[in-house]
Amino acid sequence: MSAGKEFEQKVFSTIEALVKNEELGVSRTAKVYLNKGYFSRDRGKNIIADVSVEVFVANSETPSILWIWECKDYGKKIPVDDIEEFHSKLEQIGSDNTKGTLITSKGAFQKAALNYASSKKIGLARLMPNDQVSWVMYHMDPFTFDKFQATNTIKALTNKSHVAENSNFYGLTLSNNLSWSLEQYIQHEINEMLNEL
Repeated sequence: MSAGKEFEQKVFSTIEALVKNEELGVSRTAKVYLNKGYFSRDRGKNIIADVSVEVFVANSETPSILWIWECKDYGKKIPVDDIEEFHSKLEQIGSDNTKGTLITSKGAFQKAALNYASSKKIGLARLMPNDQVSWVMYHMDPFTFDKFQATNTIKALTNKSHVAENSNFYGLTLSNNLSWSLEQYIQHEINEMLNEL
């Protein structure tokens, strides 16, 4: 299995476990898929999503929310062009209730990629490689800790060689909030999406 496919499987398994363990509040109404196709009228064929989460509301047969995860396991900075291409795919796949997050591990995002994603309400995330996480005990008040983690989040998203402290996940949500917990990130995003319905 290629490194890219292994990363897709890791992201899929992580999200699927959170849904199945009822940690997100949508376990009965959400389905998680690996490499599912979604039809594009522009292409006349399916666009294959690396990972997708479909959330159903009120016994609907079609998902009320479709959340597409694009996995990029580059060992370099992810350029703004990749975010623009992902945005185009999201527009072809669905309506207003189609959301997207681009996630990486080894790479990081160019500053322009962060700006573009922010302007298009695309989430960005980084699941840190194990050798780039340092677990250190600090004694900080909650305000100082949050400020420390916010700074750490920007560094983790933009510097591929950054060594993270006390977290293996960093994200920029669709609404431009910073997150340093995958569970918190996903819960925040699902709540935001449900509030938009």
